[in-house]
Amino acid sequence: MSLTIGMFDGIHLGHQAIIAKCETVVTFSNHPSTLFRPEHPIPLLTPAPYKDKLLKAYGVLHVLMKPFTHTLAQQSAEEFLTALQAEVPFHHLILGYDAKLGHNRHASQAELTQLGKKMGFTVETVSPVLLGGEPVSSTRIRDVVSKGDLTLAEALLGRPFNLYGASISLSQDTIPTLHFSLDGLCYPPLGVWACTALIEDAPHDAVANLGFAPTLRTDPSPRLDIHLLDTSLFLPSYLELIPLHFLRPEQQFSSQEALYAQIQRDIHNAHQWLNHARERLV
Repeated sequence: MSLTIGMFDGIHLGHQAIIAKCETVVTFSNHPSTLFRPEHPIPLLTPAPYKDKLLKAYGVLHVLMKPFTHTLAQQSAEEFLTALQAEVPFHHLILGYDAKLGHNRHASQAELTQLGKKMGFTVETVSPVLLGGEPVSSTRIRDVVSKGDLTLAEALLGRPFNLYGASISLSQDTIPTLHFSLDGLCYPPLGVWACTALIEDAPHDAVANLGFAPTLRTDPSPRLDIHLLDTSLFLPSYLELIPLHFLRPEQQFSSQEALYAQIQRDIHNAHQWLNHARERLV
């Protein structure tokens, strides 16, 4: 059995080159930074449920999702791989060019190759995927997403950047809206976006406010407020939102009436942009 191990946040082009060779992926439900710097953890491109879905969509047969714990962080590479072999017998370990395993990422690939000879598995290293002369990486994608360059993010990911929400709420106020939290996620600049919303993998036109909704809320956590333009609103079990075009920055209004008037303009502008975008593709 061929197996790879890694965080694989984003499942970008570099990750795809690795997992294409593997039957099994061992990954982690939380980023190691949640242990080592919990006050400022690294924001995720792919939360655990979405990562599991993507890995299987890319053809991985078995996904073993483990929590990254202090106990695991203290294990040597040999201790970790011995326990893993007992759980998932494997004979071929495939790793990215910069992968290291064990406590403090101590074991280099040369050491892992020697360890493989002792434990009965071979080690293969996959070269980096380059775009624009630089390796494709999760760090690079987080940087371009935070700057709003979603065209480059799409090129690095090999698919459109999206935001995944599994805990959806619904409000049926003047403007029916779906909501989910952005806590722990990497997201583009705050503001109003024309979007595609994938609900049960079916695309729907949408307009979304990404931010704090300061006219209506005092919660310090950012969230997505999504209005579907082309269908009756219903509560899905999960939602994938693809931001396509930045319409305006988020702002605080003097009254709810002023906010709702602006939302109507946002809906109109999103309709116009999405329709023109479709016409350009014809």
